Amino acid sequence: MIGRGRAPGKVILAGEHFVVHGGPAIALPVRAVRKEIEIDARLDPYDHTLELRIMDAFPEHDTLREMLVTLLGALVIPTTGEIRITVRSDLTPGAHLGSSAALAVALVRAVLDFRGLEYPDDEVARLAFELERIVHKNPSGIDNTVIALDRPIWFRKGHTPEPIACGLDATLLLADTGVASSTAEVVARVGDFRRENAERFARLIAEAEAVTTRLRAALATGDARGAGECLDHNQALLAEVGTSSPELESLIAAARAAGALGAKLTGGGGGGNAIALAAPEAAARVKSALVAAGARGLLEVPLADFAGSR
Repeated sequence: MIGRGRAPGKVILAGEHFVVHGGPAIALPVRAVRKEIEIDARLDPYDHTLELRIMDAFPEHDTLREMLVTLLGALVIPTTGEIRITVRSDLTPGAHLGSSAALAVALVRAVLDFRGLEYPDDEVARLAFELERIVHKNPSGIDNTVIALDRPIWFRKGHTPEPIACGLDATLLLADTGVASSTAEVVARVGDFRRENAERFARLIAEAEAVTTRLRAALATGDARGAGECLDHNQALLAEVGTSSPELESLIAAARAAGALGAKLTGGGGGGNAIALAAPEAAARVKSALVAAGARGLLEVPLADFAGSR
């Protein structure tokens, strides 16, 4: 029997890092990139070993094995026998587009498909969150949630995610620095900043919540210029808590100089991707500027695609 699962990437528009500490964040799925998993298994409850074969030289072998064993245990499925897993991916670990969360969601869906089970998206997100903890230890839950729901969301840790309207007549450009970085390490760095600068962090998280709230309103009303200003403001807050990098700042500056409405890092920071919001007439110019500034890869997300997705 074969089981198949797939999941898109994601991008955080505002609120990353602060969301770990209780602030809100806004995220979108990125459907141009994804992970796909195929499972072929012969499970034997009377055997005493689990033979796991990862096809296509998948680099995250140990992580995938631990995720699989955790998931089989949660679903009360025998964890002995032979399992062959094929992973196809155009999501790069460390780029902060949701590689590990997409792996978790795709794996949950593949195992459910293998067993002939249908779970609602929010239950898929819950199971994937437990697998994300293997990678990130203290994730907020936003990545696995937006990927499982596959729609723009307003997210606050411990609260039910809210689908939101997002239909700007603008393009979001995702520019890869080519520098991989560990989300867990950057999250820990921000945690240290919070402990050492408690009053300052309290001010920053309150300011981040106000910015994210304004961005939600701008997305809902089609205010592209206002949305861009929110991205710029959020970037200043993220830089203050130490999550930016010279490579990110170079791409952000190039995008703004070329006429982007706003630009910032996305996700963990320290590397990975910068995002730039561009009006239709400026998108080509901003894209060229990002390439000239050293972007190792570019993705385009037309925000009008999400109109009416609420």
